[in-house]
Order: sequence, then C-alpha cells, then structure tokens
Amino acid sequence: MDAKKNKRRQGQHCKKNEVKTEIIDYILSNKGEVSGPDIRRHLKEKYGIVDRKNIEDHLKKLENECHCIEKIEPVRDGYENKWVINKIKNLKNIKNEFSNTQLSVYTKTKAILIKENFPDIQLRLFKKYFIYISLFPSLFDTFLNNEFEPMLKRASELWEINDYKDIINSLTDFVYNRSFLRDDWLNPPAKKQIIEISKDELKTILAEIQYPYEEQDWGIKKEIVEKKLLDKLSEVVLSKRPNSTKDQVQKEVSEEIINRLYYTSQDRIFEIVFYQHLRMYKIYDRLCKHFYENDFLIGKGSQEAKTFVEKLEKCIDKVNSENLLEGIDELDALYNEWYANCLQKDKCRLT
Repeated sequence: MDAKKNKRRQGQHCKKNEVKTEIIDYILSNKGEVSGPDIRRHLKEKYGIVDRKNIEDHLKKLENECHCIEKIEPVRDGYENKWVINKIKNLKNIKNEFSNTQLSVYTKTKAILIKENFPDIQLRLFKKYFIYISLFPSLFDTFLNNEFEPMLKRASELWEINDYKDIINSLTDFVYNRSFLRDDWLNPPAKKQIIEISKDELKTILAEIQYPYEEQDWGIKKEIVEKKLLDKLSEVVLSKRPNSTKDQVQKEVSEEIINRLYYTSQDRIFEIVFYQHLRMYKIYDRLCKHFYENDFLIGKGSQEAKTFVEKLEKCIDKVNSENLLEGIDELDALYNEWYANCLQKDKCRLT
C-alpha cells in the first residue's frame, strides 16, 4: 500500500493508541532489535509524524507503563537506543493493553513462545512446534498464557505414557541398588542404606532434574546433571537431619554417592534423565494433538491442520517401523516444507 495515503492530513490526529499499536507492529514485524531512528522513519512514512519528542513519549510509555517493549541501551555514547519485544511477559502485556493486536500472525511471537517454553530447542523440534502453534489456534493461546507447563503435569497423570517407562524404572533400580545400598554383613543377604534416601525419593528427585539441552558438550551435560542430583539429595537428607548443616550434608552426599557414581553406576543417572527428556516430548506431542482435535471438534480447526497431522502420522509410523532412516528423511522434509509455508503465510498476512 502507498505509504503517502496513510499519512495524516495537516491537523488530523491519530486514534487513541494508534501510534503505540503501530510501534508494536513494527517491532514484531522485524527481526531482532529495532533502532530508534528506524521507528521514527517508519512513523514519518506511515503517519507523517516528525516530532521526535512525541515518538519518544510513546516509546517510554510502552516501556515503563505498559511494559510491552524493552529498551537496549547503546554500547557507546552517541549511539541511539534500540527497542525489542523478546519475552512472553511482553506479549501478555500487549494482549492486555492492546487487545486488537493479533499476536498469532507474527513469526516473532511464535519464536518467543517456543524458545521461552523450550530453551535452546533443537531446530527440528523448533520447526515442529512452530507449525503446531501456527495451525492450532488454542495451542498458541496456551503457550501465551503460560498454561503449558502445569498442563504437562496433569497430562502425565491423565494419560498413561509408557514410552521409555520400563527402561527408566530398570535403570533407577540399578542405580539405587548399586549406589544407595550396601551389603549388611551382619544380616546377609540384607542391604542397608548408605544415606537416608528411599527408592521412591530417588525416583522423585530424578524426575525433577531437567535435561540440560542448552549445553552441547556431553561431559558438561553429565556434570550439570550430577550437580543437580547432589543439590536435591542434600535437600532431602538435610530435611531429615535438623541438627546438621548444609555443608556437612553436601560433603557426605558428595563423598558417599556422587563421587562414587562412575564406579557404581557409570552413566546411568544421565541416561535416566535423558530418557525422561524423550518421554516428556512424547507427552508434549500427545498434548499438542489434543489441542488439534479439540480445535477441530469445536469448529476452530482447518483442513490445512488436518492434512499436516495426517502426513505427520504417516511419517512417524515409518520412523517407528524398520524404515528408520527413510522415515527420518521424510519427517525432516515435511517439517521443512510446512515451516516454510507457515513463514510465507505470516509474511503475506503482514503485507
């Protein structure tokens, strides 16, 4: 559209919040940070606004009163501020303050939702969830409202997700028997605890340890997991020893359990956390499919979403069969194709 046709006539005022909404739209429509000069240039082209102080007032209100955008201070004197929208809290405030802004049409908002819910997610899974929230309207709203995490806990209680369950239980039994029990020489073949942790408590502790997918080095990944295990074990033991100090308990747990894991259980702890991670993604997929089905049943779904889900399930069936490599190649091709389609649609909606 010709920008000149959008300019205000002399003396004509913008509607309430029109300029603020336009600033939000401009930031969301561009990748990364947006500079002050770029915003001023855009508003001059769109509305003929040239009053710099007026524009800065809008930016300050969006930052300090509405909390919809955030300022990035210049790295050196003489450079201008940059402005960014990069957190779910910014999006929630935009939704509350400027309800006419349709957040689901922006590529940037979807990226924010995915990255904040799944930090440092792998590219293949990023594309997958980007497609999901592009095609399933209710899923976008759920991510935006921070309802996804509590839903996951309820979903795992509601649905029996058996994937990796047996191997996790088997590995946990192995770890507990080798690392948390020792022979009771006075009452063979009885065993006694090395430290006051039951098997059920160990299962709970391990279930709370998040897989460190943000770290690329496998050695560092294992160190992170063992550090989290030390902290959680120490908390439980300390709760049973009110007269002990945190340092005392951590020292004992470290000496009796953590430092001996290489000899007693090797990489089993890390394997358990890894399989829990894979199992959680099975729950993610089940929950996402639930939103697809619910949208479709209440009339919010689309034929496009139905087509994607059908093709996806065919690819997954092939991956789960003997045609593993061929199935993975087809799966990646499907994600690439539909991700590109979703990006193109976002671009078209904003032009």
